[in-house]
Amino acid sequence: MAKKGMKYPSSISSNPFGGFDPFTTVNYAGDPEVEDRVVTEVASYGRQLGWLMEIIIALAKQQAVPMETLKRLEQASEKIEAVKRSVHRSALDEAQALLDRLERDQPEAYQKLLAERQQATQSSPKR
Repeated sequence: MAKKGMKYPSSISSNPFGGFDPFTTVNYAGDPEVEDRVVTEVASYGRQLGWLMEIIIALAKQQAVPMETLKRLEQASEKIEAVKRSVHRSALDEAQALLDRLERDQPEAYQKLLAERQQATQSSPKR
């Protein structure tokens, strides 16, 4: 098992010669960092899908929902939300650090960027 925080290939798939192919890239619908952390820290897509299928099949057969599976799915959901909050917070921290660096190293470019952002904000429709 790799250490937490290590970067993994974005997908693992078979290649024409068989075995592991670390060079294949899959474009996920969501945020690639969130997707990577979810499958490496929470549960694989197969495991998540398995939990959902087990619950759906029980419901379709009008049987009791397997409570242990439901508990696992709820725990995974909570962990996934925590990953999303963490990634979004770190993106904000990263943006702040980059803005600080721009202000320090290129003050004219920083002022121009602020003016452009302010103008874009004022001209965009209110939400």
